[in-house]
Amino acid sequence: TAERLAVALAPPITIPAEPETEADVQTVVDELRDAGCSDVMLGAGAAVTTNLFRAASQASFTPRWVVPATSVGGALAEEELESYLEEQVVVVGDGPTADPPAGLGELARIHEGYAPGEIVTPAFTAGYLQGKAIVAVLEAAVSRGDLSRSGILAAAASLRSVRFDEVAPDATYGPPDRRVAPTRVGIAEPTAEGPTRLRWTDLEFTAPVVAELVERSAAG
Repeated sequence: TAERLAVALAPPITIPAEPETEADVQTVVDELRDAGCSDVMLGAGAAVTTNLFRAASQASFTPRWVVPATSVGGALAEEELESYLEEQVVVVGDGPTADPPAGLGELARIHEGYAPGEIVTPAFTAGYLQGKAIVAVLEAAVSRGDLSRSGILAAAASLRSVRFDEVAPDATYGPPDRRVAPTRVGIAEPTAEGPTRLRWTDLEFTAPVVAELVERSAAG
């Protein structure tokens, strides 16, 4: 729920480099625990995120982790982490239009051709959506008869929207100076069920600070 993101901000703990060995990962977990962290906003790649969750689970370190959706796919695929993720992890990212999204069946069918028997990760979904956007831009450039760099930029600016087949909300484009950046984010909880292993609990969460940032941006 949105309330689970109401975390108190504290000085960040900076990791000089992404941990590579088990000892490196354990050092990170120990540092977070020694600092008394009850909430951890984690920004790391999928492999590092999985390793950190595994080490934290084994060490009975149970903060509330807030992680981007594209970083959690590997961890969601590990059965041994299911209960830990369900109890300790909040996932944020570009949520679908509904839960489950109406286009999930088709997306899962496409995914099965690339990775049979595996879950549909947020990273795969993001790549699928990026592909849809790129195809839309290239089709517009072809229809305008100009595949040069300037022609592709003009084609992107000419787009009014890109349909994502109900996997995610349609995106509005147009000239860069008229685009409005998203101000809402989806919140999900890991689950052992479904092709994505995520249950979206809030699809229109807006942090209070977002309105202030938008206002500052508009003011220049």
